[in-house]
Amino acid sequence: MIIKIFDVAHGFCAHIVTDSGKSILVDCGQNEETGFQPSNYISRQGRTDIERLIVSNYDEDHISDLPNLTTQLPVQILYRNPSISADELEGLKSEAGPIQPGMRSLLAVWSHHHSTL
Repeated sequence: MIIKIFDVAHGFCAHIVTDSGKSILVDCGQNEETGFQPSNYISRQGRTDIERLIVSNYDEDHISDLPNLTTQLPVQILYRNPSISADELEGLKSEAGPIQPGMRSLLAVWSHHHSTL
């Protein structure tokens, strides 16, 4: 098993490649200061999809690279906190201001997946 924890400044992102070759991503924050995006890194490693995406936190800094990720690497299974629905989350985020691109992408991925953490 290979585990890489990326420097994404304020958010979080870790990529795990299992012994059987499956690709697991825990959050997908990016580092805007350095331009690092996990989606680009993982694609350059020859990966063609993300077997499992685990979203541990619904703040933008934990999902900011999700728009890029979903265009480059299809997510097969989404794990998320089941205590809130997509509609409730969208409502809460809307109250706080405009919904950011990472959250828009998460809500789109969420609508196609039913797995929970």
